[in-house]
Amino acid sequence: MRNPICDWTERMIAKNEEFHIPLKKLWYGYRLLFPKQKISLEEFEQTLRKDERFLFAEKHLVQKSAQEIPDETEVMESLGFFSGPVVSLKSRQPTEQDIARSIDRTFARLLSALSRMWEARDPLDKSTEESLNRVIEKAKTLYSSFQKTRIKKSETEQT
Repeated sequence: MRNPICDWTERMIAKNEEFHIPLKKLWYGYRLLFPKQKISLEEFEQTLRKDERFLFAEKHLVQKSAQEIPDETEVMESLGFFSGPVVSLKSRQPTEQDIARSIDRTFARLLSALSRMWEARDPLDKSTEESLNRVIEKAKTLYSSFQKTRIKKSETEQT
């Protein structure tokens, strides 16, 4: 007998432009659509792990536990960045082009979030301003490096 939680999750991952969806994001979505279904994150995860349609990988955005930095975790999640396991479908594996597009989308989200943080900063807090400016520049440099690598690879493949 198929599990409705797993069936719903399969549909959500299959139609998403991303191939690896944070478990917590899926769980939030499930709870939002089915508020009468009282299921903990742990129960949701165990249900999916028992189903052979899914693959799990660990993804950590922070080194500290969520208990140590609840405010940061909440902010990151509100911006669409989740730590913890990600879920994908065994039947839907990304191509190299899919991965490149995913990186583009992730960088766009990151730069957008950093831009919003820049706009919301306290202009009198020079330390935070300098730190944020360094992070923005590092993100732009990293993305530029990714783009150059992709261009070189494309040129190499054409020769």
